[in-house]
Amino acid sequence: MPTRFEKQLEAFENDADLILCGTSFYTVDKDGYLLEEISMPTSYEEILSGIAGASQFHGPTMMMMKFFLSEFGELYRPYFKDNYEDTDLAYRISERGKAINLKDPLYIYRILETSLCRNDVNIRNRNLYKVVAHLADQRKQRGVDDIMENRPEFVDDYFDRITLKYKQDPALIYREATSYYFYWKLYRKARQAAWKGFLIRPFQLINLRTYLYVVRHQIFNFLNFEKSNKKHYKEVIF
Repeated sequence: MPTRFEKQLEAFENDADLILCGTSFYTVDKDGYLLEEISMPTSYEEILSGIAGASQFHGPTMMMMKFFLSEFGELYRPYFKDNYEDTDLAYRISERGKAINLKDPLYIYRILETSLCRNDVNIRNRNLYKVVAHLADQRKQRGVDDIMENRPEFVDDYFDRITLKYKQDPALIYREATSYYFYWKLYRKARQAAWKGFLIRPFQLINLRTYLYVVRHQIFNFLNFEKSNKKHYKEVIF
């Protein structure tokens, strides 16, 4: 957004304790039509209370104090390559000092089937935030985490424990992928994921119900039931 940097810099200038500032944002589809406005938590207290359960920042909107970043040995840690690098960094920064989001949506985030986080919803990227929170709990308890102590095998062991449920129900990841794609209105991807789940466990009723629900909604969408309310971001923002 045209005033994004101006407003974020103003926040730093008005608060000497601030070291990280993100913003709320809009999501748009591949053609630029608005999907929703996503409001991020604004106060440091709210962020601290919610960060163990879910990410409190949208990575592309984060602005940080350069002098503070020099205190970190590494910013994006290799263990989180391609997923949650920025989330892990934001969590570590938030532990050390004041971090907020501006209420105004100052970023436009395009949702694409081919983006890194949506091209392939898998067990790893569905559960990495739990690893981020687990490492944060270790730092809280003893000042360091397994990655800082160069023990990635311990992190892998934790990951294996929390993902055991996917071995017990191989269709689960496809139901989760279906829900994820459906939320972002990527209906073709949602249908494909639901069908894979059904093929793996065809006699599990929930897999059939999931597939039929997505197909029905995709038919409604094809018949333009949703198009009448669509607005392009340029119509309402600029």
